[in-house]
This record gives sequence, structure tokens and C-alpha cells, in this order.
Amino acid sequence: RNVLAKKSMNQGKGGDSPKLSPTNKFGVLHIAATLCLIPLAAIREWHTAPAVWAAATAAVPANVLIGQMALTGAFFYGYSEFAMLALGNLSPVSHAIANTLRRVILLLVSAIVFATPMSTFGKIGSTLAIIGTLLYSLAKNADKAEAEARKEAEAELNVTPASPMLVNATTAVPLASNSVLPAPAA
Repeated sequence: RNVLAKKSMNQGKGGDSPKLSPTNKFGVLHIAATLCLIPLAAIREWHTAPAVWAAATAAVPANVLIGQMALTGAFFYGYSEFAMLALGNLSPVSHAIANTLRRVILLLVSAIVFATPMSTFGKIGSTLAIIGTLLYSLAKNADKAEAEARKEAEAELNVTPASPMLVNATTAVPLASNSVLPAPAA
């Protein structure tokens, strides 16, 4: 959802149509999704809603429950907005990896804070996710360093328009402006 929203963020509908800012487009996306899902939720859950509401308000006063629901929605919207802003600064792959790492970190912090025992598979999965993220970051940094080194090497060998150079494997010879390049040796 966020990747598709990011792709369409700066696309207007026509030549002179105004473009929505990323924040506005994200808000419109959430409002439209809410308006589409309310009727579906009402149809699907209408028969159980009164009983569930009565059970919930028996445990917690209705005004507290409504306040908690509003806070939950606001916090989720804030989280989604932050994720969209992060996606604006990251590639979709980096965003997905960061999101995976976020889930693992939340799992580990929850296990520590709430003293929840983790299964062996949970520990192995968390370890693999963290190691995978580390390896991805290292590979991405190495690729970035290699690209910068390649760009620097190309900059050293580039011909400037003011002084053309004949470049071969051993020498760089300046050419006169009316010179013709020699034919390659056979």
C-alpha cells in the first residue's frame, strides 16, 4: 500500500491539475479506505456488535473505551504517516527490511520487558532477521563505496572539452584541436 502510494504521490491527473502533497495524499487514502470499509464491517459484524459492545462496556466505561479506540486510531495513523515519510527517504527494499527489523526489535523488547519466554524457533528467526539486515546493510554500503570509487576513477579518465586526450592503457596524450585520432593497431 505504501509503495503504491509513494509511486503515485507526485503524479497529477493532467497537465495543470494540482498535485497533493505526500501528507495530504496519505490522509485522503486513509479516509477513502475508511469510508469503503465501514459498510463492509457493518454488514459483516452487525449481528455480533451489540453483544461485544455490551461486554466491553461492562468491563470499561463507554467514554474510556471510545477514548482508547480514538487513541488507537490516532497512534496507528501516526505510525503509518511516519512509515510513509520513511519510505520517501528509502528505497522500497530498504523500507521493507527496516520494517522487518522493527518487528523483530519489538518482539525482542516485548519478550524482555514482559518476561515472555521465546521458543527456540523464535530465537533463531530473530537472530536470522537481525543478521540478514546487518548483511544487507554491509552489502549496500560496499556497493555504494564501489560505485563512488568507480565514479572517481571515471572522473580521472574523462576527457574535458577544452583539452581532448587520447587515452590508451599506458599513456594519455593531449591532442591538438585539428588532430585526427590514429587508426587502431592491427
